[in-house]
Amino acid sequence: MKPSHRNDAEQTSHEPEFGDAVRRQIEHEDVLIVNRLSWLIASQSFLFTAYAITLNGPAQTRVPSFAAKQDLVMHLVSTLALVSCTTIYLGVIGGIRVMANLRADAVRHHAAKACEYRPPIQGTKLTLVLGHAAPLILPPAFAIAWITLLLAK
Repeated sequence: MKPSHRNDAEQTSHEPEFGDAVRRQIEHEDVLIVNRLSWLIASQSFLFTAYAITLNGPAQTRVPSFAAKQDLVMHLVSTLALVSCTTIYLGVIGGIRVMANLRADAVRHHAAKACEYRPPIQGTKLTLVLGHAAPLILPPAFAIAWITLLLAK
């Protein structure tokens, strides 16, 4: 029997399964965002440390060939940091987009059916915005810091 020909009793019996599936998918995306944010913090810590070590190298060792390599390392570290910020930020945006689509699907699904009350997915709009603040603000903030360092003379 095709899913579109199910009777109301069959559809109602699958309501909890649908809601649970949506929640599991959202939880999975949320974990991925947390992991991406952890990658960001770890990578930026490492790269800022590498940058500072290179910057604070002893002046006595700044022979022309070594100075050029130090400058190159500082440029490469900054560039790598920007690439890291950008790719992690794209992953975060993708995860947030997937969760938004899942929430919209759940709302449409529940609006089309008479079903029991279920708590809002991911809380209220305010808590959702506040919860996404760090993943959405930190990557661009780090990127701005690295751009500032790259452009500083």
